[in-house]
Parts: sequence; structure tokens; C-alpha cells
Amino acid sequence: MNTFGEALTSARKAAGMTQDELADRIHVARNTISGWEHGRTVPSVERLRELSKVLNHDFLSDDSAVLPDHESGSTEEEQPSFGEPDEETSEAANPQATAQSSPAAGVPSGKKHIKHIRAALAVTAAAILLAAAVLLITRPWQKKVPSVWTDEAGVRYQPADFSAPAERKENAAYLRTSYKTELTDPGPNQLFMYTYVFTEEQGIPFSIQRLDYVFFRENGTASQHTMTAQDLQAQSEETDLPAYGMFDFTGGFPANNPFYGVGVRIYGTDGNGNELSFSGFQLIPKDGAS
Repeated sequence: MNTFGEALTSARKAAGMTQDELADRIHVARNTISGWEHGRTVPSVERLRELSKVLNHDFLSDDSAVLPDHESGSTEEEQPSFGEPDEETSEAANPQATAQSSPAAGVPSGKKHIKHIRAALAVTAAAILLAAAVLLITRPWQKKVPSVWTDEAGVRYQPADFSAPAERKENAAYLRTSYKTELTDPGPNQLFMYTYVFTEEQGIPFSIQRLDYVFFRENGTASQHTMTAQDLQAQSEETDLPAYGMFDFTGGFPANNPFYGVGVRIYGTDGNGNELSFSGFQLIPKDGAS
């Protein structure tokens, strides 16, 4: 069974259209079409209807292709777990219940009565402070972020693998990594788009040979994907950067997505024969911030 991206590519070519022409017909950027065809992004249901009409191919009922999953409402987010209250804390926090459950030894009076009240208040205050300290340390209301992500093959990844800056060397190209994000298509089918921009800063040409990108999911799993120079060129991407040139890589997800972040690394050779790699890591915001 074909993927949706393969089905879209086949239908577009059958219609005799380029990515640019299809993008113009449905009023999106060419990179958006490229992202759909290569599985980096998924179209909304409305976009699927537009594609079906323009390409004369019913993608919504295509049994020969795996369509984008728009019903995966589960974001696989961990829900905060506050646990059951500590018995000592609960008892101390309710001195009245403590008094009622104590043995019937008579009600103290005078100074002894005051001492009992002070002792109960002291225990209550200590219990409250202890509970507050535990909450501040454990912070159960915050989502726990995995320390290591593992893909289907058992390969382990960390954001630090991508976020550490590359070493700047003399007589070698150096690509600075910057980021852009945006939210598109407001409404239930809103998409979060990310872009990595690599800019050469030392006046030495750089030729991209391979690009790897890794999706970090909130449940601790990861998936790694590779694009060769030929794959990038097939999307009309320039892989031979001139001195001080730029290269951008764009992808995206539905705004309500199960992803924690995405890491990108490019490999290549500069004009002086140096084999180099440059990378970046970007968090996926959940609050609609761009």
C-alpha cells in the first residue's frame, strides 16, 4: 500500500502539474506541497478536499494509500499525578479530626490546653511546609520530559546531540543555524510549521550531501529520517551553497501534536575539502506561540 505522499505525487504527475503549479492552484507555498509528498507534514481535511478537486483524485476515500491520520486526538501527554495524600500530612492538616480520634482522656484545661493547641498548630505548620517542599521538588503538575529518546531500531537520541554548536575552524565553511516557526490555517486544522535556516559565515562554499531529521515524541520515542542530496534536489532545494549562502529546511505537524521537538543535522563537504556537519534542535510549543 502506498503512502499518502506517494499517492499525491502520482496524482500530481498524472495531472501534468509541477509542485509550483499545484501550490498556486490551492494557494499554498511550494514547500508545503513538498512537505506533504515527502511525509514531513500532513494536509488538513479541507486541503485534502481541495487536492481531490484540483487533481481529480478522491484522496478521502483512496483505499490504495495510507491517508494522514486526522483523528489521532491523543497527544500521548502524561497527565500530572499528584498521588494519595500522606497519612501524617492529612491527619496533621485536620487537627479537629486528630482530636476526635484521640483516646478519651478528658479535655485538658488551662495552660495544658494552650500547650496542646500550640503543639497541634506546630505539627500542622510543619506538615504544610513539608508538603510544599515535596511539591516544589517533584513538581507533579509539570510534564516529565524524558532524558533519552529511543527509535524503533533501539537507537538513542538526545536534544543535546543536535543543539550543541559546531566547532568553527579556520579555512573551513561554517554554517550558523537559526529558526523560524509559524501557525497556519487557523481553526481545528491549524498546522505548526518549523523552518531551519543554515547560513554560511566564513566565505567558503559548502555542498550538502545528506540531511537527517529526528522527531522527538512526548512519550520518549523518536523516529529518524534521512534525505540525500538527490532527495533535496528533487524538491528544488539548492544543495550547493555559495560563500555566505543560505539553505532552509521546512516541515510541520498539526498544532495539536504529540511531538516534543525536532532535531536536524546536515552533512557535507566545503570548497577546501573539509567534511563537516551542522545541526540544530527546536522545541515544539504547545501554547500557540510562534
